[in-house]
Amino acid sequence: LPDAAAARAASDAAVAALSEKGLDRALAGHPPIGRPRPGDPLSAREQRGAADAPPALRAELLELNLTYQERFGHVFLIRATGRTAEEMRDALRRRLDNPPDVEREVTRVELAGINRLRLARLYEPSTGTGASGAAPTRPPAPEG
Repeated sequence: LPDAAAARAASDAAVAALSEKGLDRALAGHPPIGRPRPGDPLSAREQRGAADAPPALRAELLELNLTYQERFGHVFLIRATGRTAEEMRDALRRRLDNPPDVEREVTRVELAGINRLRLARLYEPSTGTGASGAAPTRPPAPEG
């Protein structure tokens, strides 16, 4: 394995370089918030905040997810780890107002953050959190 910093840099560069079609494929691999992929412990762990929410809040998340998918054509993506269901719901509500091009950029930033968090777990398996898993404020521009 490369060192953690090199892995993060490579991941950030890969996310920044994704074509629109590539980003769509990456998003298709993520389950909706509040519905972790059955049998996937990573998905369940990352979405624990939504899973522990009261039924009414889970239903609201589902409804907002559907509205988001209708508006933007893809799953709502957020780095769910460490966030409560209320925080995710509030972010979903705010992001529904984004213009599509702005939301696309926000989605890239979230994808980069999810990748960084997962890389942090590989390099720091005892904690899986910390500054090394923090999302960049914006993915770096592709080189070349």
